[in-house]
Amino acid sequence: MKKSTLAKIIAAGVLVVLTVVLAITVNGGDAENGRYYATVVALLPPVIAIVLALITKEVYSSLFIGILAGALFANGFRPVEALNSIIGEGLTSAVEGNAGIFLFLIMLGILVALVNSTGAAAAFGRWAASPITTRVGA
Repeated sequence: MKKSTLAKIIAAGVLVVLTVVLAITVNGGDAENGRYYATVVALLPPVIAIVLALITKEVYSSLFIGILAGALFANGFRPVEALNSIIGEGLTSAVEGNAGIFLFLIMLGILVALVNSTGAAAAFGRWAASPITTRVGA
């Protein structure tokens, strides 16, 4: 393993440990909205996502870790409730009004991947390029 990769992993681990320690030590907030509501700890999930994205150069995994950290903070570090919160309150509510669009885009992506994997797109390109010999013809 390269030194830079190991350093990034160690930095990410230290960041997570410091975040958990800070979250455990900070007390307060509104009991109805969660223990960390309107505290400095509420800013930690986006900071975690941004710092991890800068360190690892992987945006999607860093965003997922930030979402997971926010869900853990919101649910008192209970993993089952955090997962339920991510899926039930996050994904489901985001998709429910746009499910038809998502299904259409998924089917369109499948069709494009199928056309590319069969070689039909390359064959069409070769066929379309054969009669074109001038700029006006293009």
